[in-house]
Amino acid sequence: MNNTTHCTEKEQQERTERLVKDFQSSFCPYGYLDIQMAVKTYDEVGLTPDDLVEEIEEFCNSCDVKAEDCDPCYIAYDSIFQQVRNEIDEATGKDICNDVKEQIEVTGNFMCTQFDYTEGAKKEFLAIVKKIKKEDRSEKLNWVLSEIE
Repeated sequence: MNNTTHCTEKEQQERTERLVKDFQSSFCPYGYLDIQMAVKTYDEVGLTPDDLVEEIEEFCNSCDVKAEDCDPCYIAYDSIFQQVRNEIDEATGKDICNDVKEQIEVTGNFMCTQFDYTEGAKKEFLAIVKKIKKEDRSEKLNWVLSEIE
């Protein structure tokens, strides 16, 4: 005898919804709002949820951690920032993490993930980015700029 024999249709529907949520959480251990922020962040720079999944998997493999122990928002911000770092280096010859006095960093805290920087780091970053013509800046770089400015 199964667990739904004496259930009303509404009770069965609620049970099925719970089972689906439990099933989904076994694949994706993050809260809805964390996922929403991470996916929205990626979408704002022209990347897809599949890109984010790939980045999370790569992060987990390189750090030898399980997905449920990772912060998807941190990974989204950090991966975009690393791509911007490469873009700036290619365009200016400056590494915004190694060739500066003060750095901009990503502070992960799920939905509260943000860039962390001093006023000096911001000024130095903006001075380097200013060397790149606006029309040559990627969507990712423009997004980082909007987050920092």
